[in-house]
Amino acid sequence: MKLSIQQTLLIDDDKSTNLFNKKIVERHGAFNEVIAVTSGRAALEYFNAVEKNIATKPDLIFLDINMPGMNGWEFLKKLSNLEHELIQGVNIFMLSTSCDEREIEKSKGYKLVKGFLNKPISFKLLDEILKKYFYIIT
Repeated sequence: MKLSIQQTLLIDDDKSTNLFNKKIVERHGAFNEVIAVTSGRAALEYFNAVEKNIATKPDLIFLDINMPGMNGWEFLKKLSNLEHELIQGVNIFMLSTSCDEREIEKSKGYKLVKGFLNKPISFKLLDEILKKYFYIIT
């Protein structure tokens, strides 16, 4: 399969979850580079590097909600304040271990958020995302 998604960013404070998700995304076959960071602050630093042209803008972000320091919602607020060109075309999926309806509804208030997903990431889930949001059939 031709690689379709050039850059994927995983944001989760749990290192083992990041490692697992990274392996699944890399093994899928439709993803080129996968970067994992363990905090919202580190993700904002990554976008700072994108702005300076020393990192590639992600096409897709998997964002954990509950993280210490800066949770997923706080990250989204900060990200939304960045230059339009810097965040244009970025597709974000919120990740959680719960299906709290309030969080699902809250996620709909963010233009960049395309969906709310339960952990962990799976091949089936990636196939659904590729088909629905990137029009790629695997």
